[in-house]
Amino acid sequence: QYYRDAEAVIFVVDSSDKLRTVVARDELESLLNHSDIRDKQIPICCLANKRDIQDAMSAVEVADKMGLDSIKNKPYSIFATNALTGEGLNSAMDWLSEQITNMKQQ
Repeated sequence: QYYRDAEAVIFVVDSSDKLRTVVARDELESLLNHSDIRDKQIPICCLANKRDIQDAMSAVEVADKMGLDSIKNKPYSIFATNALTGEGLNSAMDWLSEQITNMKQQ
């Protein structure tokens, strides 16, 4: 029931925790395969958070570990973010807003 009326997915990944990206990937895969999401053309906005932490993965590394390139039927993008300072969040929300607007115009 949570996903039935979803117009987008915002998925936050801790880019400083390399081990948990495996769990995050499994969770995202499970979400994308849910019956209420699977066939929807909704945008996926992935936030690679905690970029301020030393040795955090880059957005490209997070995207690779998350297998984002395997998403074929939905627009997606990944953004390096820092929730404490707001860095990257405006860009992510601008992209997401544009995607939702485009989706509604189709």
